[in-house]
Amino acid sequence: QSSSIPLKQLIELLKNIKSLTSQLSIPQLVVDMTPHPAELQERVISPPLPSPSQHLVNKPIYQVTLTALQDKIFFSIVVWQKNKAWVVVTDHSASSLNDSIPKVKAKVCYDNMRTFDQALNDGKVKDLGEVTWKSDAASAFLSLPAHLLWQIWQLVKVDGIWYIVQLLILWDVIRCPWQEKKQEISVQADLSNNTGHQRAVDFLAKVFLPSGYPSSVTPDYLRYQILNALQAFCNSLASLLSSRAVLEGFGVGDPSATATDALLLTVVQDVFGRFTTIFGAYALGSSLVPEAKSYRFLADALNDTAVIFDTLSPVFSSPSFPLRIPGLRIGALCISASCRALCGIVGGGSKAAITLHFATPLLGVGDVGDLNAKDSSKETVLALLGMLVNFFVLYEDGNSTHPVIQLGTLLVPHISGPWPTYSALFLLVILHLLINYLAVCGLELRTLNRQRAGKAWNLYRLSTESKAPSPAEVSRIDNVLSRPDVFHDDLGRIIGRCTIGSYFSDIFHEHFPCRLLEIFAQERYLLWYDHRCLSLRPGREGQDVRSGSLHLHIVFKEGYSGADQLKAWCHAADLCRTLALSARKTTKTEDKLHDALDLIDTTLKLSCRDFPKFFKFLRDAGWNVDDIAIMAGSPKAILTGVETRDEIGRENKKFR
Repeated sequence: QSSSIPLKQLIELLKNIKSLTSQLSIPQLVVDMTPHPAELQERVISPPLPSPSQHLVNKPIYQVTLTALQDKIFFSIVVWQKNKAWVVVTDHSASSLNDSIPKVKAKVCYDNMRTFDQALNDGKVKDLGEVTWKSDAASAFLSLPAHLLWQIWQLVKVDGIWYIVQLLILWDVIRCPWQEKKQEISVQADLSNNTGHQRAVDFLAKVFLPSGYPSSVTPDYLRYQILNALQAFCNSLASLLSSRAVLEGFGVGDPSATATDALLLTVVQDVFGRFTTIFGAYALGSSLVPEAKSYRFLADALNDTAVIFDTLSPVFSSPSFPLRIPGLRIGALCISASCRALCGIVGGGSKAAITLHFATPLLGVGDVGDLNAKDSSKETVLALLGMLVNFFVLYEDGNSTHPVIQLGTLLVPHISGPWPTYSALFLLVILHLLINYLAVCGLELRTLNRQRAGKAWNLYRLSTESKAPSPAEVSRIDNVLSRPDVFHDDLGRIIGRCTIGSYFSDIFHEHFPCRLLEIFAQERYLLWYDHRCLSLRPGREGQDVRSGSLHLHIVFKEGYSGADQLKAWCHAADLCRTLALSARKTTKTEDKLHDALDLIDTTLKLSCRDFPKFFKFLRDAGWNVDDIAIMAGSPKAILTGVETRDEIGRENKKFR
């Protein structure tokens, strides 16, 4: 593994630590664990570790390392200092590996052996320093009969705690037979003093960043949090303007207003908000996770709509307003309450999906609860900053010789007229939406929804290397404002749409092609056209597909899975793409018709040929193929079977 410490400096530091440990009264926790190279032949464990290749041994950098380490006795220890007292503990995070080595041969003292985590926790109890580095590398590898070339020493300081850690290099060459591959790390050694500035930075990181950052979150976490903080600050400033307008609408400053009127208006707003919450959860609840990016942006758009209605509410009751409609101000406030309630539903569900994404990195495991807690902490601080920008404003009282402290903010006291208010509000809303749009566009979600699946399938088909795109590649072309049920060509034009989980009876009104069941006999779905896209052949059996934008329907059979959803969606994308390519080749005067069943059959064969490899490549590219979110919620109906009644010549469809 790489280190930020130059090799010569590292060797010098090790010599100093060796000199230091020789002056300490060290308990018999650790003895010499690094054998001299001459002892390697005497300490052979079956199967032995291979010797390094000669060309590696002859490398100058390794020669320097070998020369420095030969005839030296090093200790694998953890040392930390509290006040002026030094404490020494063992560092054996791979004690199970030591168990496979003969104790006499390895010269290892097993008394009071603890893991690296235990030693680190002991240090935290005795010296409450900030832990900024944690390693899963095993110093127990010191006892392996390995050539010194396979070994490298690292000196790490963690808030006053010095760690001497040995890492194995060139692991792929060694292929240790007793242990699976350990966590790969790159040590960043901090040899500087723990200054006040560093302590402040560490404290802020501990307060606002999740535990284990950055390995406990996805790579797009920090960028999103920075942009999210900026948009939250803009929203806080805009909310101040709307709050003042709402108070004016409630009658603050109007001697004719009563508290009863304000209470009744609050009750009416609350009723509208609660009903909106109920219907919003019913209508949108199952769509929030698959379309988390779009709904996260929609939540902020709804919030800005509520802010605008709140700010404009006093104007609707003003004598200068041209439309004298009774109750217009109350209606605006009720619309604002509904938008804010819908924002809570949409924003809460989409935020939960995004938080779950952050907590599931490819390597490592995050904590959803910790992420939510830290996000709430950041939002609270940002809201306070938005309200308390330039919290104290000094001014001179004309009747007093002493300055008076006025409690206020920097923005609101200086914006009093209608046009300055609306101009500031317009600027803040535009900035808020723009920053939020950039934030959600940068999310590299690893779950497949309809749009990401269609784009990934299209990029896979266009790839000359036949590899699936990564989540980062798809996120760069993911359109947050696009409809989720449409397909696009290479130029971004809409070439069709597909409704997933449709009713069987809604698709087949009159004519049902029995051959369709034969085509999809081995699949757990049916794909067919909307009746408005088909035309009957005069005097012949069968149906043709009309030219123009295509509308497809997917019906699932009993026992379908997430992979079946993805395959059905890819099949629909192939069908739309095939028809669009065919339409480009025809002239404007032609009206080329395609046999509906033949087109379905041909595209299904293409999908069946490529889909298994595509599914495997998706997993290799980092996609979460175990939790596919192509369809929002459950299908409207599931096809459980078909009975053919020859006497009446029709099929009896059973639904569940």
